[in-house]
Amino acid sequence: MAGKVTMQAIADRLGVSKYTVSRALSGKPGVGRDTRMRVLDMAEAMGYRLGPAPAADEPPAPARAGRAVLLLMRKENRRESDFWGRIKDGIDAACRQAGLECRFADEPAADAGADAVGLVVVGTVPVGRMLAFRSAGLPIVLIDHAEPLIRADIVLNDNLEASRMACSHLFAQGCASVAFVGRDRFSVSFKERWWGCKLAAEDWKKAHPDAGCALQKWTVPYPSDAYGPQLARRIREAGPDGLPDGFVCANDRIAMTLIEALRQAGVRVPERCRVVGIDNIEASAGTEPPLTTVDLAKEQLGARAVQALLRRMEHPHAPQEKIILSAQLLIRRSG
Repeated sequence: MAGKVTMQAIADRLGVSKYTVSRALSGKPGVGRDTRMRVLDMAEAMGYRLGPAPAADEPPAPARAGRAVLLLMRKENRRESDFWGRIKDGIDAACRQAGLECRFADEPAADAGADAVGLVVVGTVPVGRMLAFRSAGLPIVLIDHAEPLIRADIVLNDNLEASRMACSHLFAQGCASVAFVGRDRFSVSFKERWWGCKLAAEDWKKAHPDAGCALQKWTVPYPSDAYGPQLARRIREAGPDGLPDGFVCANDRIAMTLIEALRQAGVRVPERCRVVGIDNIEASAGTEPPLTTVDLAKEQLGARAVQALLRRMEHPHAPQEKIILSAQLLIRRSG
C-alpha cells in the first residue's frame, strides 16, 4: 500500500493543494511551518516515501567540486562532551583523513553552498530542516536516528542488543527482579533499550521457566533536573525490601545518579542491588563502585558516517545502507 500513496492522496486528506504538499515534502519555501508539519505527519502516517530509487539506466549524478561536510546537530547536543561530543570527534577525524572540512549547518539557504558535498545528521533534528537540505540535492547520512521521510544512509548503535545484553547479565547474576530506569519516549535509542530488556526477560523465562523472572519499568523525567529527586523518592517509598534486585539504566548518567541515590538511602551496591548502565562514558569507571556498563561506539559512529557519505558520493544510486555497530559489556563492581 505504501507504494500507492501519492501527493494528491495526502492533499485530499488534508484539504490542501497538491502544490502545497509538494513544496512541504521537498522543504521548499512558501509553506507555513504548521502546514508543513501537518503534511509531514500525514505523509508518515500514510506510509509515503520520499526519493524513489532511480532507474538502473539513469546516469550517475555529477561529482561535486566542494570539500565541506555539513553537520546538522541540536545546539544542546553540541555542548555535551561524553557522547555526542565524541561522535563529533570521530566525524572530524574522518573528515581530516579524507581532506574534507567539517562545519555545523544551521540554515540551508546559507550553508548548502557550492562547496558542500553532503550532510551528516547527528541525533534527532526536526524533519523539516533535513528536508530543506535534501531539496538542495545533498546526500544525507543519519547517525543514531532513522527517519522514514528521508532517503538516507543510516549509522546506528545496536541499542536493543546493548540492553538485552545488560539485562541478561543481571538475570545470570541471580537477579530475580530487574527494573529498567529511563524514559523510553525520550528518544528512539531509549525506546530500543527498553525493548531489549523485554526481550531479555522473555528469553530468560523460556530458558529458565522455574527460576522466576520479573521485569518492571521505572519511568523518570530524564533529562530534566527532576529525575534525580524522583529516583530518590521512589527508593524511599519502595524501602529496602521492595527494591528490585538489579537495575538496567537507559544511560550511564542515570545509572550514576541511581547509585548515589541508593547510597544515600543506605542501600549497598552490588550487595543489595546491582546496577548496569549503557554508553561507557568516561566518568562511569570512576563511580563507587565502578559502574558496569555497555560500551557503545562513539568516535567509530562518527567515522563510519563519513565513510558512508564518501561511498554515497561515489555511488549515488546504490541501495541505501543501514550500518549497525555492535556493543560490548564491560563488567565492573556495580553489577
